[in-house]
Amino acid sequence: MSETHRGLIAIYLTVLLLATNGLFAKGLPLGSIDITVVRGVIAAITIALFAPFLKLRLAGLQRRDFVTLIGLGLLLSVHWASFFEAMRVSSIAVGMTMLYTYPVFTVFFEAATERKRIELPDLFLAGLMMVGVFIISSPGQDDSGLLLGIGWGLFSAITFALRNVLQRKLCRHIQPVAAVGCQSLAGSLLLLPFLNVSALQQDMSTMMYLLLLGVVFTAVPHSLLATALKHLSAKTVSFIGCLQPILGALIALVVLRETPGLNVIIGGSIIVSVAMLETMKSVLRHRKLAQGRA
Repeated sequence: MSETHRGLIAIYLTVLLLATNGLFAKGLPLGSIDITVVRGVIAAITIALFAPFLKLRLAGLQRRDFVTLIGLGLLLSVHWASFFEAMRVSSIAVGMTMLYTYPVFTVFFEAATERKRIELPDLFLAGLMMVGVFIISSPGQDDSGLLLGIGWGLFSAITFALRNVLQRKLCRHIQPVAAVGCQSLAGSLLLLPFLNVSALQQDMSTMMYLLLLGVVFTAVPHSLLATALKHLSAKTVSFIGCLQPILGALIALVVLRETPGLNVIIGGSIIVSVAMLETMKSVLRHRKLAQGRA
């Protein structure tokens, strides 16, 4: 199996797992920062426990590598907190769709950090994706929290895009899963002063949900995401990740019995098309490179 195909499998599994985050944002009786700190610590502990089996190592890293991981951890935690806040103050649909404007920011961040020209097809796909996410989120929303939800969602998108691009550029030599573990722990510790003490005094049911969120829906998908970023460009990962609002809507239909409206169907079709086009572009690019080396 080629590195490109490994990356594609990793990002599709990531999207599937992360699509459930809205259920935790609405269901857990905790603030966004509290959830972020607890899930980050649980995710870091989970990765540390599996480190011997995954042969994870931090030996040989320099001081600047740890500074980089701390900075990326802060970006990751801010992304988590603002994403959950967007869903809490508005709706799951608004939070998820505003987050998935991040491919637009990714195209520009990646072009700036790698000194690449922005290609016209990427601008076209980014614009098409924006049409899809706004079609999904605009009609039928409660105006009371809509602006706040859009603001937090866009802020989450910017921090997520910047973290992904920097992760790919600065952490290529670091094992992806080890990098995620360090970032989760560092980000949680940096937000620790803002933690509400009552967050640690929850009933067993809430703690089990937090454990599930930290292990299955944080440690696993973000480790897979780091793996995907090692094998695929950040913009490819970004565009394919736009499937998450669609999966989120399907999960809400099954779990919460929320029937998607016509806007979700139309916008979702556009987003799925963008993800499929970007996937095909990635595979074709790999084949051309393989043929060139032959």
